[in-house]
Amino acid sequence: MSASLKFGFLSTVLAFCLYTAGLKNLDNGKASILASVEPVAATLIGVILYKETLSAGEIFGIILVMVAIVMCNLTNKDKK
Repeated sequence: MSASLKFGFLSTVLAFCLYTAGLKNLDNGKASILASVEPVAATLIGVILYKETLSAGEIFGIILVMVAIVMCNLTNKDKK
């Protein structure tokens, strides 16, 4: 197996399988919130590490996702 094939496997297939296995242990609501945070975290890592720039729409989208997560958490606390 070539080195690039090994790295491709580790960074895609294995990572996805471990991510999916980890989600199995969470409640549905927590898993969906985690799935919503993942693209936001990846975008922010790209901005910090690779000096990527964000458009106003992308910043607004990140804000919307974060507000939705806060609203879901506040709503869940009110129900308990």
